[in-house]
Amino acid sequence: MTPNPRRFLLLASIGIALFALLAVLLVTDSFLLRLDNWLAGHCYHYSIDHPRVHDFFLSITDLGWSRFLNWVGAATLLLLLVRRDWIRGLIWTAGSVSMHQIVPFLKDQFQRPRPEFANIDGLSFPSGHAFGSAVVYGLLGILVLRIWQGSRWRLWFACAIWAIIPLVAVSRMMLGVHYFSDVLAGMCGGLACVFLIAAGADAWDRRRESDAHTP
Repeated sequence: MTPNPRRFLLLASIGIALFALLAVLLVTDSFLLRLDNWLAGHCYHYSIDHPRVHDFFLSITDLGWSRFLNWVGAATLLLLLVRRDWIRGLIWTAGSVSMHQIVPFLKDQFQRPRPEFANIDGLSFPSGHAFGSAVVYGLLGILVLRIWQGSRWRLWFACAIWAIIPLVAVSRMMLGVHYFSDVLAGMCGGLACVFLIAAGADAWDRRRESDAHTP
């Protein structure tokens, strides 16, 4: 992948814009609330009526659990340090730390209750599982593309990692603990963070390449 910070900045802007749109629709009592309620009820009751489906998504949702994401992040950081990629490791750490601060802040701003059949406490918008998964697996997929540039399998491996993001998001709806807009906003916000971090890393790579070619 050729360093291109502008590409990632554009993608980050799209993610932020989509999150803002969802937030506006949420607070203005729009059609989105009716869609949320309809989807939440159908997803939850389908899962309850099909125990195997419920068990599948119960296992999938653990991939977005904060403690599991911390382990994935720590393993990835260790890989970066072994490769002596100090700057990318620093950027990765900053992104992981910010994830734990941004989600609680956003939840406090919107104060949205969870669906009525949710079996856990806490606020609903945006989904922390969806946000955290987007950050960790989004960055990990990009890192795979960076590290295995000579492998023909790198794109397939990166796509397999990225596929975890929507799976975790859907699992939160199927388990009845989040609305559709919660998980969509979580993914949009998380990916916006990913692209901002990637833009910073690409800007550093471009500067390093420019310095290397300067006589």
